Amino acid sequence: QGLLCAPNSHQYAAAFYFSTMTITTVGYGDISATTTAEQAVAVVMMLYGAMFFGYLVSTTTLIMDKLAVKRKEVTAFNEKMSQVEQWASQRNLPHKLMKDVRGFYGMVWSKKEQMAREHEIFMELPFPLRSRAAIAIAEPLRRKVPALLSLSSDEWDVISSRLVAEWHPPGSFLADPDGAASGEVPPQLDSLWLVERGKVVQVAQEDLGRQVLLSGPTTVGGGVALELFAEQDPSIPYTRRPADAVLTVTQCWLWRVRQDALRGMLAHRPALLAKLCRGLLCSARERDLQLEGDLDALLAQRLAAAVGEEGEE
Repeated sequence: QGLLCAPNSHQYAAAFYFSTMTITTVGYGDISATTTAEQAVAVVMMLYGAMFFGYLVSTTTLIMDKLAVKRKEVTAFNEKMSQVEQWASQRNLPHKLMKDVRGFYGMVWSKKEQMAREHEIFMELPFPLRSRAAIAIAEPLRRKVPALLSLSSDEWDVISSRLVAEWHPPGSFLADPDGAASGEVPPQLDSLWLVERGKVVQVAQEDLGRQVLLSGPTTVGGGVALELFAEQDPSIPYTRRPADAVLTVTQCWLWRVRQDALRGMLAHRPALLAKLCRGLLCSARERDLQLEGDLDALLAQRLAAAVGEEGEE
């Protein structure tokens, strides 16, 4: 009866109060608000309670989903390890070897899907966006690699715009002369590699005892750039040594640009090619890599001359 004679504002407030109480399933109870102020406070508290309950439910659902995904990953890993152990048992592999195999799967399994997903996203991007992404990611690496310090940011952008992201587990060949017949591994380095993280070993084909361990960030495959410079200047007697094997020692995050792409980019940029080769030569000297005859000094003179000539132009 009081509401029938109350002002419209009080009636609307009471209607909103009772509807909110019904929607939030609070219930009417034995004790309820009687004044408009009490009803307003009760409505606010009920709405906050409903939002908090929704947040609690959604958070719990997300946690359960993550646990379910993690459980699936653990189950898949255990099934894989069961298959591997069964195979190792059938083949009577030594205990230490089996331990190393387990270590390999434990190291690679957690990163494989993540890196495959990153590579997939990167390659799905159209070329302009992919180039901009590669430039943004590779620019900080340039300042950490001695062979690239001589390049300006703009010069490095020209090369880094063609970089493609790759990830390799331990024990993967980037180049292997003995794998040439299979067609799966290039017989020699056909690309300039920028190792972002990880370690690779370069083994000389003519002397297996001569190995160079390289830790990222660093470059691998500088010979492809030197070959391009020799193509532009036939007076440089550069021939690549017998192909080296290049093997990843740990998980490696790499950026790759093929020699054909370099050739197209640097055909009309002799100074940039010269600066790149000079940096790679300095890096080769620091690694104690042997160069044929006086090639080191000869190339250094040619490179300095090429940079000077372009500067005069």
